[in-house]
Amino acid sequence: MRISYSDRSKFLQDCEGAIVKNKNVLFQGGKISINFSAKGYNEEIKITIEKTDHVSFQTDWVSSDPSRFPVRIKAAAYALFRKGCFGDYLIYHYSGTITIRYLKPSPIIAKQSVDKSIKPSELPEIKTSKTTIKQKRIHSPLAKEQLVEILERIPWKTWEEIVEREPEWYCMEPFFGKFHYGSFAVLMLVTGLNDYQLKGKAEIAYWPPIHNLLKNSIPPSSPKDLHELLKPFYKNERLRSAKLQRLKRFLKSSLMHDLWDISPREVSKQFRDIWDSLAKTMEQNPRAKTICFAMKCLGLTLMMVKECQFDFPAIPIPVDSRVMRFTKGTGISASKNPQHIREIWSEVLSLLRSSIPEITMIHLDSLIWQIASLSDDELESYFGGIGIADVGRDLLTFLQNDSSALKESTRLQMKKSNKVITSDQSKKKKILILFPCSGRKNDEVDRETFKESEEKQAIDYIKDTKSLLDAGREGLSTCLDHNSTPIDALDRYDGYLYNSTPNFRDSIKEAYSKNNIHILIISAVYGILTPSERIHNYDKQMAAMYWRRHGLPKIIEEYIEQNKITHVYGFFSRTTDYIKIMKSVDWKQLNVRSNLQLSRTYSINFRGEGGALIAVPQTLGKLLISFINSGFNHEHFYENPFQGQLVDFISHI
Repeated sequence: MRISYSDRSKFLQDCEGAIVKNKNVLFQGGKISINFSAKGYNEEIKITIEKTDHVSFQTDWVSSDPSRFPVRIKAAAYALFRKGCFGDYLIYHYSGTITIRYLKPSPIIAKQSVDKSIKPSELPEIKTSKTTIKQKRIHSPLAKEQLVEILERIPWKTWEEIVEREPEWYCMEPFFGKFHYGSFAVLMLVTGLNDYQLKGKAEIAYWPPIHNLLKNSIPPSSPKDLHELLKPFYKNERLRSAKLQRLKRFLKSSLMHDLWDISPREVSKQFRDIWDSLAKTMEQNPRAKTICFAMKCLGLTLMMVKECQFDFPAIPIPVDSRVMRFTKGTGISASKNPQHIREIWSEVLSLLRSSIPEITMIHLDSLIWQIASLSDDELESYFGGIGIADVGRDLLTFLQNDSSALKESTRLQMKKSNKVITSDQSKKKKILILFPCSGRKNDEVDRETFKESEEKQAIDYIKDTKSLLDAGREGLSTCLDHNSTPIDALDRYDGYLYNSTPNFRDSIKEAYSKNNIHILIISAVYGILTPSERIHNYDKQMAAMYWRRHGLPKIIEEYIEQNKITHVYGFFSRTTDYIKIMKSVDWKQLNVRSNLQLSRTYSINFRGEGGALIAVPQTLGKLLISFINSGFNHEHFYENPFQGQLVDFISHI
């Protein structure tokens, strides 16, 4: 709904001051936090600030009484407008702190001086270039190959981020844990089936209202409950009779009943069969846009649980007006025939898969859908916002049909990509690295990595959760060999990760010596340890249930807050209890209330027969050292495959 601006808020001046001071940070993917008194309700609201509307702004907030809209968020919205910050934002209010995050490339960023407050009527007229893809373009048989050369330079982790920018992902993913998998899969399918002929753009008029509906409702326990939940929503949609009929048809089908209690692994194995069955259920062609899009939504549910080995490449791109327009703009085809457009993008995908085996049509469709309607300026902002500005510039050159400039730019980028990145950008960060202890241990060592005088203890870096850590350790004290001589943790542990490279311990010590680098070892008995912390020998496997009960996730959260950590990087096997601890940390709340900007856990997707117990920790150790040697640059420290294995990571925020 739309909310009117207010220019009389006591919070306005503080919001404007914070925006002026941190505008560049905001548009580079950072966040702005403004602290007020700890009053008011905690809220999370998506807003859209438009240059053409001086009176109100769009929100995903729903209420029968607009006067109940949070006044602090309203002040932040008006401050954004007054400072010429147009586009989509997510604004949180948590315990008195307003946090503003930039979600989507802004159509216009006013060029007014940030030192001068302006009234809405004084905002300058700023002309932007017309949308690139509307330009007249000569269609070339080489266009497809040129486009692939640009797209294959997008890193795999960026492709994953692109998918997570889809409204059907970010609006629905928060409810994933509130449903059991089967009912969530049904929800995603049925909402995907009705994503057509909307009241407005899907990212504003469809998915956010569904998000709000679910946020204010009890998760349905049966298909009947789901029908009753969604029925009033579709009664207010365009083509309501058709959409209500599609809702009823699907929720009463045998396919829905088969899916309601299904597991992700079963969906992954039966993905092609589900596609055929869905088309038959809805009495549509399997290649119809709504069927393909619904299958994309189902695919997203699998990606949310990292079940990524499903057969999606055969399912074609859902062809709508955006895809048609972008296809024409690229020059890869002038056809208006949906079947031909599907075939040409399948060819593009096939070429991309030769260099990026994991990519599916979900990734390609997500990118096209997000950039198809952007102007030249917006396109550059988009790619800059996801950290690959050079790809954006080359795509823009390609769309403008400047082949000579594109070739020179591509040549320079290829030359640049072959250089080792040595600039250490970590000086502006406070980094925490976490990795596991090991089952195999040294009784003693000839020369310790850390002298006794160099010891630092993890418990000294926390305050409120010290008692939790002490209690957790005390409960496992019988596992310790109290007769063993304490030595530093880095030397005590002797597993494959710790022996993955000849200089593993020296590299860890050198990194740990830097003022802005924190390193913790997650231990089965001690909870968390610094590398220099002196410990006894013990024999105990990691038990996530025990340590969650004794508050280890809370301990890690406090460590991050107390030490003003901005970036967290974990290196853990995907099947162990260590990664369960990482997943139990409340990363999203940390992102709101602390300095934390990024948190990732890297793991190895083992390929091969046998030997995983050795190969996985060895590869993780080498990956960790590669990260350190890169200057802690998470964008450039590995390429897949790495050491013959595939690297995966979880973005916790």
